[in-house]
Amino acid sequence: MDDNELQKAREEAIAADKCFSKGRLRDEFRMKPKPDAIPIKFYKNDYGRKYGVYRIADCVPIRTIQRREPTEKQKRAREALALTRIFHQPQKAAPTSKLILENR
Repeated sequence: MDDNELQKAREEAIAADKCFSKGRLRDEFRMKPKPDAIPIKFYKNDYGRKYGVYRIADCVPIRTIQRREPTEKQKRAREALALTRIFHQPQKAAPTSKLILENR
């Protein structure tokens, strides 16, 4: 679902004053209840746990994470971690470490 379809689905649900559980808000609408939002009602599942149902108008969109390029220090740490994983498997250590050291 692209951003336009998602925004349209949110607007339709808000206009209809619909209510959803946290899971459905997250999965279907990419939203979460505001910190001060109070559940409209609760329902109980087959295992006896209670879940809140929230009005979609009382929810906010979940932020999208924008990944940035790792720093040099992070790249070196990843290499070191990879080497430690390799050296814990002796049968793979010699040929792999030789390749890594040649490519430096």
